[in-house]
Amino acid sequence: FIETLEDALGIEAQKNLLPMQPGDVVKTYADTVRLATDTGFRPSTSLRDGLQVFVDWYRDYFDLSFERGDVSHPSAAAGLQVPDASP
Repeated sequence: FIETLEDALGIEAQKNLLPMQPGDVVKTYADTVRLATDTGFRPSTSLRDGLQVFVDWYRDYFDLSFERGDVSHPSAAAGLQVPDASP
């Protein structure tokens, strides 16, 4: 999931990996067959496509079309900085 989001954002996440925390789920056994049967809805959007559409919408909605690392953008005042992703 994180790698897919990094690809959509075009930046590498700054990860702080920790041991399992109380409430973390090791494995899930979700079965959505009944939900699909009851509602007729079956998701058809891949995680990759959905995250890319969300990132594009988010950047457009919050006017985050500024250059990465630009701390003069109003979002930077709120602590929403996009790190410079240049090599």
